[in-house]
Amino acid sequence: MKSLKFWLISLLTIVSAVKASACWFPTYRPTAAPLFRVHNDSIVTIPNYADDVVTERKTNCNEWKALTHDSIPYGDIHYAVYKMPFI
Repeated sequence: MKSLKFWLISLLTIVSAVKASACWFPTYRPTAAPLFRVHNDSIVTIPNYADDVVTERKTNCNEWKALTHDSIPYGDIHYAVYKMPFI
């Protein structure tokens, strides 16, 4: 009987709610938030960012090498900066 009461009260509370609430702070439904999208037909080609990322990483590793010590190999710096797990 307690279980039926609990489910009935929970169901009525959920169905009758006008606003969604999480942690007791009222939040509005996603339909109330306006969406803005930017669309530009003049952009036809997508630039190749892969080359920029490689160049940026090389530059960053060289700067780390200059900050730390010249005897540290590039591969070790790249591993420590980009691939080493934090945990």
